[in-house]
Amino acid sequence: MSHHNNNNWSNSIRKPAVGVVAALVFVCAFHPVSVYAEDAAAFRARVIKEVLLEVPDLELAKQIAEIRINREFLKQQSPAVKPAPQQALLPKAPIDKRVPIKQPVQGASDQPAAVTTNPKSRDQVNDVLNAQSVKRANDVYVGVGNRVVVGYAYPISTEFSIRADLAGLPTREGNKSIDGNQFAVTESNTSLGAYLDWFPNGGDFRLSLGINANRIRTRLQSVQGTNANINGKTFNTGTEVLDITYKFPLYTPYLGLGYQSAASDEGWSVYADLGLMFGKYDAHARTSMVGLHTVTAADVDTELNTLRGSLFKWSYVPVGAVGIKYRY
Repeated sequence: MSHHNNNNWSNSIRKPAVGVVAALVFVCAFHPVSVYAEDAAAFRARVIKEVLLEVPDLELAKQIAEIRINREFLKQQSPAVKPAPQQALLPKAPIDKRVPIKQPVQGASDQPAAVTTNPKSRDQVNDVLNAQSVKRANDVYVGVGNRVVVGYAYPISTEFSIRADLAGLPTREGNKSIDGNQFAVTESNTSLGAYLDWFPNGGDFRLSLGINANRIRTRLQSVQGTNANINGKTFNTGTEVLDITYKFPLYTPYLGLGYQSAASDEGWSVYADLGLMFGKYDAHARTSMVGLHTVTAADVDTELNTLRGSLFKWSYVPVGAVGIKYRY
């Protein structure tokens, strides 16, 4: 009789227990929080791995990971996979602001982990986050000044960036009177530049150093049948030819100052640049006037220098532009 009663009691306990276990399995398998936790764990592990490439301190890397989860991961979750609303009403355990994260790297939680508020650590976290934001940024820009500019910039830190641009104007043609000579003038002006920009203290103003590859030249062709002045000797050109080409050096150094308004991780901003390309124009001439009207080769050389002084007074070319920049 006692054995039979024990079996009945055991069966009465076993059936509800099986039901409870089945319910727990169902909840654990299908509760949306577990899905969210697995996603958070994968995101946390990936972020920690990225940060550890730059910051060898594991505890600091964990703090940065939690901040990035709050900024980037939690805000992107759809309502279907966010923690249930009633969970937000549960009382939270007190947080010791001086205790670093205890959660394992591979763990997952739908509640933010404790982050130290030590001022030095907080500054380190901000510096790393800012550096990561800058490194992910890319800039494209367009400007207009004495030339049209199209370029690309890549910030490498809060104080330094590298950039390259193409600047130029369409070929221009026209007639011009220079030192008593009538010339048909053809001008071309194109440069490809590469620069290193320095932003002191991470500010908006920058100092730029670079190099330009140029195709900048001015061609002067005497107009037949007009008066010519070669080193003070005046005569009618008739069918004679004086063909001069002034070429700016192929490669020239660049020094400039610039400004760009502060931009967030992405979006539009404005910029301005003013700089100098250093170099002196070389002259190449072809003429049939030597030996005519007492004109000598020395007269032609003197006239070339006179014309160069009239057209290009300095050993540099100023360039400037104002435009817009887009960061993505």
